[in-house]
Amino acid sequence: MINHEAIRPGQRRVLILALMVSTFMAAIEVTVISTVMPSIVGKLGGFDLFSWAFSLYLLTQGVMTPIYGRLADLFGRKRTYIAACLLFLVGSALCGFAWSMPSLIAFRALQGIGAGGLAPIASTIMADISAPKDRPRNVGWISGIYGVAAVAGPLAGAALVDFGWPWIFWMNIPFGILAIVLVGLHLSEEIQPHGHGVDLPGAGLLLIGAGSAMLLLTQYSTLGAGARGAIAALAVAALTGLVLQQRVASAPLVPLHFYRNRMILTGFGFGVTTGAYIIALTAFLPTYIQGVLGGTPLDGGLTLAYMMATWTAGSMTSGRLIGRVPYRVTALIGTVLVLLGSFGPATLSPTQAPIWIRLGCVLLGVGLGMANITFTVAIQASVDWSDRGRATSLYFFSRILGQALGAAAFGGLLNAGMGVTAGGHDPVADLMDPTIRAGLPAVERTGLIALLDHALHSVYLASVLVAVMILALAFLLPRKAKMQRG
Repeated sequence: MINHEAIRPGQRRVLILALMVSTFMAAIEVTVISTVMPSIVGKLGGFDLFSWAFSLYLLTQGVMTPIYGRLADLFGRKRTYIAACLLFLVGSALCGFAWSMPSLIAFRALQGIGAGGLAPIASTIMADISAPKDRPRNVGWISGIYGVAAVAGPLAGAALVDFGWPWIFWMNIPFGILAIVLVGLHLSEEIQPHGHGVDLPGAGLLLIGAGSAMLLLTQYSTLGAGARGAIAALAVAALTGLVLQQRVASAPLVPLHFYRNRMILTGFGFGVTTGAYIIALTAFLPTYIQGVLGGTPLDGGLTLAYMMATWTAGSMTSGRLIGRVPYRVTALIGTVLVLLGSFGPATLSPTQAPIWIRLGCVLLGVGLGMANITFTVAIQASVDWSDRGRATSLYFFSRILGQALGAAAFGGLLNAGMGVTAGGHDPVADLMDPTIRAGLPAVERTGLIALLDHALHSVYLASVLVAVMILALAFLLPRKAKMQRG
């Protein structure tokens, strides 16, 4: 157990820095590779496999997150955190030495196994080392770092590609070593004995069930009907077995009292829906800006930057309010802003000024930042110290699951809206390439823009419904529950 009162202010600042660094490493690996993939494919080949370099990282990260939570509660935050960080660094080093696309994919999987423990355990440690009155603000730094990573990732990839693509992975090593050293030197905890170990059958079933489900979601469009059915059956069988196993296990991965915890159940639903909503924005909004509005990749990145920058502001605002008002109040303020901001993308048109969508992104950033911190702190405060790691990891897992679900659902909706490509053209590829776009006949270009505009609007209208669901979940928080500031 970690006694926050025994940690000196200087130690706490050092630990906060280390935890932010490691969280940034795990978060930026999702986006930094995007701008470098053309160079990687040019060196390693395997263009038909390159999407696995993205999806397998998220897949292994997602399925390992709940397991790390149990390990952190059982063996201590410090040991588990350092082990996860070491796995991440080994995976990063090996990625830089990859000699083919399959080897890169395998090393990305190892990287993801380590990353699955970085952010949730960092958030758990941040809660442990903070006094209750400071916890919302400090945990908010972990949330805010995701916004910074989302903006910095593509920019860092573009800057490092001139030095060689392996450096996008090797750049993690000095920062990771720094984080390990700082946590190793400055974090002290007393490991409380536990009568039971890790639920290995439950962990295996979770890996198979969650892994199969996320594989089906992330790769749905590339799989045949037979493969889809087989993977779906495997996921259902494994997850059903997991539920039955948890009822008889002496130390279940997901304790039975979690299913009766209103905060945890509501937070899980919030994580899934917000994860899906964020994918609708980050994956498809740049496509609209470039393909429909004729903007540049920089225009798309800057538009998202509005949301990511204000996310941090929303987190800090919520941190000041939590403890003074009930959780439901800050959650409702944040989710109302999310709903209002969702009308920005939903009402876009090819003739509209960019300021409209940027205003929507500002509202979305502030709202998501406020609501996310509220749910994180509420979940951590609703359980004992011995369950805090599992509860936090389960919440992080729900967000990753939501991203996979959103990518599959919104991607399918976009493909359905596009229908059969018109006139032998791939509308997205033709409109995103400035040279091809400029060379298209005016009538044909107008038709392709209208087709893409219609398809993307179906995605954004669906995202408004998701925003309504997010708002509804805020009403499920207990009316008077709030953090004790003592």
